[in-house]
Amino acid sequence: MESKYPDSNLSQVGLFRRLGAITIDWVISLIFSGAFFENDSTVTLVFFSLMRVVLIATNSATIGQRLLGIRVVRLGVPIVGFRSALVRTALELLVLPALINTEAGTPLHDQLAKTRLVLRK
Repeated sequence: MESKYPDSNLSQVGLFRRLGAITIDWVISLIFSGAFFENDSTVTLVFFSLMRVVLIATNSATIGQRLLGIRVVRLGVPIVGFRSALVRTALELLVLPALINTEAGTPLHDQLAKTRLVLRK
């Protein structure tokens, strides 16, 4: 379900696209870990985290997000940057902030990182 944010002209991304993108990124991490580190779960998690931070900070989207036509934006700033990407990813790894929505309809991790996941134009 895509809808408009009340304070902008950006369309927020629904749950299925969010889950699809994170699943694609996780599968990529599993493939990397399996190919080079015998499916070490720590390597999978570290690679997943680093991939998300670097790609969101530099390209505004992970591979999964790009494939599903979505991107991360930082409110009021042209680029997301490493700090916001790191905060967003760290909170996503805790899972609970990603499941809690604020009154504006944004997940808590996006609210705290001052980011939004939007449809790629």
